Amino acid sequence: MRRWRTIVAPALLAGLCGGCVHLSAPPYIRPAEELPASIAARFDVPGAVVERSLVPIGGEDGVNFYRGRLASGDELAEFYYLAPAGNRPNPFVLCLPILAGGQELMWLIATDMAQRGYAVAWTKRVASALKPPQRGPELEVLLRRSVIHNRMVLDWARRQPEIQPARMGCIGISLGAIVATLVMAVEPELQAGALCLAGGDLPDLLLSSSERRVVRWRRWRMQADGLSGSELARELRRHVVSDPVQIGAYVATREVMMVSAAYDAVVPTRNQDVLWESLGRPERRILPLGHYTAFMAFGSILDSVGAFLDARLRS
Repeated sequence: MRRWRTIVAPALLAGLCGGCVHLSAPPYIRPAEELPASIAARFDVPGAVVERSLVPIGGEDGVNFYRGRLASGDELAEFYYLAPAGNRPNPFVLCLPILAGGQELMWLIATDMAQRGYAVAWTKRVASALKPPQRGPELEVLLRRSVIHNRMVLDWARRQPEIQPARMGCIGISLGAIVATLVMAVEPELQAGALCLAGGDLPDLLLSSSERRVVRWRRWRMQADGLSGSELARELRRHVVSDPVQIGAYVATREVMMVSAAYDAVVPTRNQDVLWESLGRPERRILPLGHYTAFMAFGSILDSVGAFLDARLRS
């Protein structure tokens, strides 16, 4: 499953990695502030988490694959689960996907992490994001439900005999990293979070991102509702309150690693920086690439993320 590492020529990969900037966390590591009850309540799981099904769907290279369904109140979460073969308890990693879902990308990341000895899971998207008729209120609901579904999987994972409940972390990519920041704030037991290609200040990000789906949604909002850019920003600031910039102070700096792209037009630099600042300036790796061309350094990114998780979850 690691054949994808040969996509980029070694010489080119060495050049890309040589142009990376690595920022260490500051000498004073900011602890997490106490999460206010009013914020925690937004992301409450509605009831006991019940396993509806867990079906084996194959395996490869010493890793078993499953597809499962969980219920809590009216919420139904569907997820995939990869577990290294054998009965030894393993540390656990929750993966959070990109805007478009990215099933193939999730399989690559999850398989790589499972081959490193982690049990891994990721939830299917609650719904497709940034499409009509979604407006500010609907986007806020989508963010909250995404956090709740991931919390349901974490609740389930803690009860599995092959998982070490005290050694759990997460990996988020793009939109998934935005959601992962929220998850880490409401799940302080998570000991590590790798946030890749993420940003904050969502109203500003949604007005400036070059991502095609965001551009189409923005154009639809302006045409359908007769909004100017500033009016759309005001609506988003009023309704999309679950912004990682507003939540970052409730995540411990030492538990976070950020991977950013210097030439990212999907998540612009100022949005990357404002999230980094809100998290207390955690360890950060900046690639000389864009949002999508970062895939050229995918193997190197996973090696860095794997080393960070190992230091936090295996030591």
